[in-house]
Amino acid sequence: MTNPFKAVLDIRRHELPLALLMFSYFFLVITSFWILKPIKKALFIQYYDTTGFTLLNWHMTASQAELIAKVLNMLVAIIAVIVFTWLSRHFRRQQLTYCFSAFFLAGYVLYSPLIVNPTDLTVWTFYLFGDLFSTLMVATFFVFLNDSVTPAEAKRLYGLIGLGGVVGGVFGTSAVRLWIDDLDRTDWLWVCFAIAIIIIAIAMSAGRFIKRRDETDVSLKDDGKQSHDNPAFEGALLVFKSRYMLAIACVVGLYEIVSTLLDFQFTATVSHYLDGDAIGRQFSMVFAITNWVSMFVQLFLTSLVMTRFGLTVALMVLPVAILAGSAGFFSSSLFSGLAVR
Repeated sequence: MTNPFKAVLDIRRHELPLALLMFSYFFLVITSFWILKPIKKALFIQYYDTTGFTLLNWHMTASQAELIAKVLNMLVAIIAVIVFTWLSRHFRRQQLTYCFSAFFLAGYVLYSPLIVNPTDLTVWTFYLFGDLFSTLMVATFFVFLNDSVTPAEAKRLYGLIGLGGVVGGVFGTSAVRLWIDDLDRTDWLWVCFAIAIIIIAIAMSAGRFIKRRDETDVSLKDDGKQSHDNPAFEGALLVFKSRYMLAIACVVGLYEIVSTLLDFQFTATVSHYLDGDAIGRQFSMVFAITNWVSMFVQLFLTSLVMTRFGLTVALMVLPVAILAGSAGFFSSSLFSGLAVR
């Protein structure tokens, strides 16, 4: 743990082709996600920034309307999980990637002309479409990966493959920040379209590599057994039977609540002080900075903190940082309000 690159570089020669393919796969998925996120968020906020949104005589600001969109995201995610579960039992590895990539390719083609002069329907559905990408494509990637490696291989490969996601976040947000004024939203969708084609090609190559490997190594062949139980019920039973898993579920639930509140504060502040295209520029800049910081922390600070201070202290770093940031935001807002008075 003292060497942050040890887990990334501990790969055997015969495992390197698959590792690089899956690194590239994950890199491109996360790159697309971080291209879509600032675009769909900026489109939504800019659309309702001046007029607001009215629902059943309740007039909301753009940032308040986004909270409704986040609730709808949860409902869409439930449907997506059901569809994903059904498809994952009928298709495997690259076939599942083909299915969902084709869906998003069609979505890019559909939305590319619509977001030029968006309507309410376009704004809302594109926001849901952007979040659906991360729900489906990340899950598809990990199903592909888990179906392709043994537990021993996973210990060696996951470091490099996980790094692909971190680098993809940095690359995607940095690209949007650098070229947000040069490319319009339609151009960015065509960029995502091209990335999806490359993802399909990588999945095809990885599938062929795994097939050849399995044909030469009987011990790595899949036995074809699949569970036909409901995975949602299986997961729930596993959580409630274990205090450890229940604690993790509570932490994740609290994280989602806190992150939603922080995102609302951030969006409301940006919407209050900025207008028009400046909103999108601010989103892209903040996302780029946070991803660069995330990569630095994961590569150089995580191992250091865990080695010197232990797991408990490492787990407390993020809550303390959020507490400090929220206290600073509260103090700044309070003093600004007193100054206005």
